[in-house]
Amino acid sequence: MNNNGACVRDYMIVNSPMIRCGTSIDEVISVFERSGMGGAPVVNDNNAIVGFVSEHDCIKKLLHSSYYCDGIMHVNDVMHNEVLSVSPDMSIQELAERMTKKQPKIYPVVEDGKLLGVITRGRVMQALATTIADCAQTGHA
Repeated sequence: MNNNGACVRDYMIVNSPMIRCGTSIDEVISVFERSGMGGAPVVNDNNAIVGFVSEHDCIKKLLHSSYYCDGIMHVNDVMHNEVLSVSPDMSIQELAERMTKKQPKIYPVVEDGKLLGVITRGRVMQALATTIADCAQTGHA
């Protein structure tokens, strides 16, 4: 087994979008469209993570609200309060194993309570593919 020492910090997206509490669902959708991301951490006024919202969360609530003609929604109405976050020092292999068992496609990267960025399945796959290529070059494949 090869462990090239790659960790989340090496592959995380540092300028990822974050959503402020109280943001309207319309604005959340705009953030998703502009960023190309399917989810984002929700932060309070102190930039502490208080939740996570995904396209899946929004579409479920929008479907329900469109049927019943409910009023304007905010991120607080759809976000998950329990956030599955990772440390920047977590190994890519450990995160990949976690991703095979849990649904999130995007994990906030948090250190000392501070949001550093996010890591996506795509970035994890990129890291694993790099490891495989390195193995092939060194003859350990």
